[in-house]
Amino acid sequence: KFFVVTSLSLTGGSPFKSIKIGDTIISFKGSEMPRKFRSRSELAKRWKVDHPYTPTDATVITIAIQAKSPEDAFHTAFNALDYLRGILALHVNMGMKLNLTGRIAAPMNRILVEGMHTVHHENGDLATDTFWYEDRKAAKPYQIPEETLASLAKNTKKILRKIENIKDGKIIRDALIRYSRALDEKDSDHAIIRLWGALESVVSESNNAELVVRRCSYLYNEHELVKQILESARTYRNRNVHAGVTSPLSESLSYQINDIFRSLIIFYARNTFNSLREANSFLDSPIMDGDIERKIKLLRKASRFRNPGFPH
Repeated sequence: KFFVVTSLSLTGGSPFKSIKIGDTIISFKGSEMPRKFRSRSELAKRWKVDHPYTPTDATVITIAIQAKSPEDAFHTAFNALDYLRGILALHVNMGMKLNLTGRIAAPMNRILVEGMHTVHHENGDLATDTFWYEDRKAAKPYQIPEETLASLAKNTKKILRKIENIKDGKIIRDALIRYSRALDEKDSDHAIIRLWGALESVVSESNNAELVVRRCSYLYNEHELVKQILESARTYRNRNVHAGVTSPLSESLSYQINDIFRSLIIFYARNTFNSLREANSFLDSPIMDGDIERKIKLLRKASRFRNPGFPH
């Protein structure tokens, strides 16, 4: 059994005291490092980053996990933490915005991992002299409004249960991990590439960009507008990857993809489907009411054809 210790850019109250994510238990310890894990200070002399290895205005996080090695414990624990951060990001991050003053090199995520990440034995001793950290400046701590803490915890647990119970839910889980890490990018060009990858991984079994555009736009009444946004995002992503093309509007575009991904995950969480494939197949339904009625009629006809002795 190991404990992975780190910090989140959260101040004030936390939505949980602890929460179980897969085989891990993530605990929110407030701003004080538990005495048990102060062996971290042994690594302070190797800390060369320009912010504290244990930020004083952040929330200390411990992640309990059983693993074969400290390195395995670290990576598995961070997958769980980033999965949780991805779900929290659906609720606490800002929506779409248009920035007319130029690009701002800052992550979209409000809840960022901070400081030194260390792995400990069950008694609190360091399990390895290796430590991990984020290669960026410390973030301004975010305070979740106190009146929303209870509803945030309730909704987060509801989404976790929903994903756990749907067949192929692991694909949604992995997409939320990718989404969380995409939002950590301070460069909006990089964020667009990674956000598109998260969107594509969950909505298209074959990484088919046309499917991504069609299925995601189906979620909206203004489906033609959303289709144009997604086509613009796909074109921009491809030009940036292959030719290094960049634009001051990339920040707004990344927020738009973020909003669409959020709508997609909420759609999976609010509706009852047996599997992810079934949910995505629903997004292939006709747009127009007349087309829907026609499809229902054809499906009934197909059912009678395949089951001639069955009453209809």
